[in-house]
Amino acid sequence: MFIGSGGHATWKFIIFRHNVNQLLEVRKLANEMGFRKFELVSAGRDYGPIMNDKGEIINWLLSADDEREAGEYDIDFNLKIQTHPVERKPKPDFSDRPVTCETLKNKSIYFNVDGEVLPCCYHGVHQHIHPIGTTLQEQLDSFKFLENGWETPKCDETCYESCGRK
Repeated sequence: MFIGSGGHATWKFIIFRHNVNQLLEVRKLANEMGFRKFELVSAGRDYGPIMNDKGEIINWLLSADDEREAGEYDIDFNLKIQTHPVERKPKPDFSDRPVTCETLKNKSIYFNVDGEVLPCCYHGVHQHIHPIGTTLQEQLDSFKFLENGWETPKCDETCYESCGRK
């Protein structure tokens, strides 16, 4: 729908050992679907087990360009971190540096793998906010609270850390 309505889409393909053999097929699909750009993303930061809903390791994310192999992994410890995050220190005053939003500057939009609209890939990674509304415009407008806090002590931490400029 986005491309069909005139949107300029970029497909970001994260290369892992398990999908590197699909690169040509996926690039061809992106072209057939009308994506304007096709970018390869290194998976060096994405390493670890894939677990089912019972907490059992069913596979591994392994970088295609790294020698690492599946190994010891403390499932209980990592599940505890995900379900009971360490209590954070009080939020600092985020008004000391303005935010220059790259997404707003570039007039871009981010869709995650589930097709959910998010303000940018940084929020896509942290996934702690979700759009509100049924139309694309309503969903985009639901993120106005981010911009409203950029130069205040109530600035969103992801915006501050990702696009804050000194």
